[in-house]
Amino acid sequence: MKNTLGKHAAPVARTLLASALIASGVAHATDVAPYFYTWGFGNAAYKTNTLMGAQAKGVNSATLAFVIAGNGCVATTDGSSNAITGAMKSDIASFRQAGGNLIISFGGANGTYLEAACTADQMVSQIDALIVSSGIKTLDFDVEGGAVGNKAANTVRSAALKTLQSKYPDLKVSFTLAVVPPVTYSWGTDPGGLSADSVAVVQSAVSAGVKVSRVNIMAMDYGSYSTNGRTDLGQLAIDAAVRTREQMRPLFPGYSEAQLWDLIGITPMIGINDVAAEVFTQAHAQTVAAFAKQNGVGLLSYWAMQRDQAGKGDLALFSGVNNSDLEFYNIFKTGQSASTITPTPTPAPAPAPAPAPAPAPAPAPAPAPAPAPAPAPAPAPSGACALWAQTGNAYVVGDVVSYNGAFYQAIVNFTNYAGANWYPNTTPTLWKPVASCTGTTPAPTPAPAPAPAPAPAPAPAPAPAPAPTPAPVTGVQPWSASAVYATAGTQVSYNGQVYQSQWWTQGDVPSQSGQWGVWKLVTTTGGGTTAPAPAPAPAPAPAPAPAPAPAPAPAPAPAPAPAPAPAPAPAPAPAPAPAPAPAPAPAPAPAPAPAPAPAPSVSGKQVGTYFTQWGVYGRGYEVADMVTSGAAAKLTFVNYAFGNIYQKNGGYECDIVNKAEPGATNPNAPDAGTGGDAWADFGRTAARRVDPTTTIKWDDKLAGNFRELRDLKAKYPNLKVMISLGGWTWSKWFSAASQTDALRKQLVSSCINTYIKGNLPVIDGRGGVAAAAGVFDGIDIDWENPGGGGQPYNTVSTADKQNYTLLLAEFRRQLDALKATTGKSYPLTVAINVGKDKIDQTEPGKYAQYVDWINMMSYDFHGGWESSVTDSQSNLYADPASPNIKAGGALATYTVDNAVKNLIAAGAPASKLVMGIPFYGRGWQNVPAGANGDGLYQSAAGGAAPGQYEAGINDYKVLMNLSGIRKIHPVTKQLYLYTSDKQWWSYDDTTVIGTKVDYVKANGLGGMMSWSVDGDDASGTLLNAMSKVRQ
Repeated sequence: MKNTLGKHAAPVARTLLASALIASGVAHATDVAPYFYTWGFGNAAYKTNTLMGAQAKGVNSATLAFVIAGNGCVATTDGSSNAITGAMKSDIASFRQAGGNLIISFGGANGTYLEAACTADQMVSQIDALIVSSGIKTLDFDVEGGAVGNKAANTVRSAALKTLQSKYPDLKVSFTLAVVPPVTYSWGTDPGGLSADSVAVVQSAVSAGVKVSRVNIMAMDYGSYSTNGRTDLGQLAIDAAVRTREQMRPLFPGYSEAQLWDLIGITPMIGINDVAAEVFTQAHAQTVAAFAKQNGVGLLSYWAMQRDQAGKGDLALFSGVNNSDLEFYNIFKTGQSASTITPTPTPAPAPAPAPAPAPAPAPAPAPAPAPAPAPAPAPAPSGACALWAQTGNAYVVGDVVSYNGAFYQAIVNFTNYAGANWYPNTTPTLWKPVASCTGTTPAPTPAPAPAPAPAPAPAPAPAPAPAPTPAPVTGVQPWSASAVYATAGTQVSYNGQVYQSQWWTQGDVPSQSGQWGVWKLVTTTGGGTTAPAPAPAPAPAPAPAPAPAPAPAPAPAPAPAPAPAPAPAPAPAPAPAPAPAPAPAPAPAPAPAPAPAPAPSVSGKQVGTYFTQWGVYGRGYEVADMVTSGAAAKLTFVNYAFGNIYQKNGGYECDIVNKAEPGATNPNAPDAGTGGDAWADFGRTAARRVDPTTTIKWDDKLAGNFRELRDLKAKYPNLKVMISLGGWTWSKWFSAASQTDALRKQLVSSCINTYIKGNLPVIDGRGGVAAAAGVFDGIDIDWENPGGGGQPYNTVSTADKQNYTLLLAEFRRQLDALKATTGKSYPLTVAINVGKDKIDQTEPGKYAQYVDWINMMSYDFHGGWESSVTDSQSNLYADPASPNIKAGGALATYTVDNAVKNLIAAGAPASKLVMGIPFYGRGWQNVPAGANGDGLYQSAAGGAAPGQYEAGINDYKVLMNLSGIRKIHPVTKQLYLYTSDKQWWSYDDTTVIGTKVDYVKANGLGGMMSWSVDGDDASGTLLNAMSKVRQ
């Protein structure tokens, strides 16, 4: 499953279990046991944070989530400790003594399962200890994701449970498994229910002699294929339960109808699901509760008790729809009955049709895939709508905002977290375009209630906004909203363009399909006027997995405590007021790059850049754009940002998953730092291809950015591509993974296996052994930062300084060992923050021997997170007039020149230092002009300036088009811009880069790199200026 909302330690699993096997022939009362976050115990952020506190509010049953393996075969609740036998032990005992019932849930979506880390005997020992400590004898096994098809794990689990039930005859065992409801299309009915692998999980236990008390279904996050436009999640849960019951009938011969219903548990996700278009409401809960009561369903649960509270905000804390605390619990309690009843007849499930095509995967929704860059902001439209704001505003269904001259209406309840980049025009899962502040097509007579009548019902497939009539496309049938296109590959014309269907469709407007929708744009004809495509509909065809959206560039840590100021940099004495910089002449568009391109000129210096995994979404930047801009022909290396590290197999390993990054919106989320985007990496088909002569087929093992990078290397054989691990958002486990020699070996081996050998996980049919072989030439380690100063969720140790060196030594050792077998060299590099406080937390003189070069992140010196004064973000030299320099301390060392000198003084060779260039600027708003009229060193209390993609940041391609006062400081050599609306920006242009090129040559440095290539303009202007370091 792909749940992300508040599943912290184990995002999605919802477990259940309940009372014992029932008496035959009659239905028994339904138990209600919502999930309880063990990691939320005692946390004041949750209104219900203890079991006794829940019991005081009327809760008498709960499911404890989750038990996973840690430190090898050790039962834990978070990978390292066990709240059930530790922090919660007294609370559990009191709850049970007061008559409460508890279920221990094992597994979930994250972490290593006991059955994967233990032998059967070891698993028995670990669970036995839990039973003895807690007294709980109701165990649920939440098996999902890749674990579902693990037959070896099934065997271990079943053997252990059989042994445990021999010791404890009253031990109850249940399974929680993902499910989809039956769905009907024109070709027939997909019966839904449990997958064959999920059925095999139960079959394994039954065959081993395990007494299975319950099979609980995760009635949530179905995806658009399985809902097919339906929003009645209560009935969908019932339909899925009916189907599951029939699937269980052959495994439990002799069970009465009542016993079969008691075998079933239903667990929805209350409120807003991870698939944001799916919202489980109070009315849905009432429907499910009534059905459970009537039929004697064994268990009702939900995800999760801590979310069952009134309020808006983080969906780990709130369902998004509650009107009162424990509202869903009280509704589900109505499903209980004090007396037994005869169940109603069970409707027969729809017969399975002839083999149907496999459902397309439906990962959790994300910002609209690869939209074109947002246009320059238009004047706000007239009307009473509030302007859209990315400042933590909470929106509810029906709210209308204005943005870029248009109106948008919220289609779900959510909080617009700063940095989330949920722009109305690019996030159709949250917003839909409307005609005015009053919303879409108002009803003739105002209606106070949101009843479906008397407003006219919308057509099944809304037609696009009126557009100039295009010239007809000859030889291709025009698209019709009523026609059924049953065969993949059918071509239609629409608005002067030709689209090709990817699967069966009816009523899907081609221009609104989106890159991953049912219609694929084939070609644009030259015979007509094409209106811009309207924003995609709120519920598009299967959407890509959410992008993790790490910070556009590694952000600096908060200012450290003052320290003695270093010796002044050899910068000129204070100079007269800066003179305006000459306006650079527009760069001519480069000539098309020949293929294959010649190698860059032979000075030996590096010219590199970072390509961001998520840049294909909001910025719409593809690998192929490095070809058309001319950048690829000038590069010696590309770092792909980023790969993540996960807790796995008792240690820490490189892996790739599809999971929205919780830390992108809430760095304090317990599962922050655990995201991934396999869809962008190797699942999607690029909008623009490096090699458009090839076709990516549905069964190809490699697509996405990895496929494009492989093709880029074929076109430019001298180019090296590196996987960059970590970054600002994904440095969580570096410290923990480097603690011991064994952990370091495990991590390094896994990273080489995944990226250098290309052995990818199989996700949605792509990936597999050697699927990405030949994509990556080396590894870049971007640990931010050893010793601390990064994200609040990062692991940190006092031994990081030495362990950083040891980790790099292990990478070097294993890469060299691989070289001995392949004959190929594998570069190893690091990316480092360059303030002296950060440099002092490592050992440059020691680790430099293991790396080929050091990528200096010589930017982010100052920015919108500071509220003191405006100052440069990537200045070459220190200005004695800067208040930050005058104040002394670590911030006074934040210049490029200081960084170079401090690294050399610490033992790093100058020839291994690669200077970083920002292809973006940082800025503030509401900045006073000051005496010189340019905003320099003025109050930054106004906060971060608005940015096209994130507050406080704008790409060079955006800043180059802003008007205002531009100056290059004669001392710092930094460009800054002061606009008429009082924004102040600091960034690099070609003149600044030229000065830095001269510095690199004069000081014998190893070259230059940039963050990141998608910030440059379409002509590759900045990259071209950087490349002169090789001349």
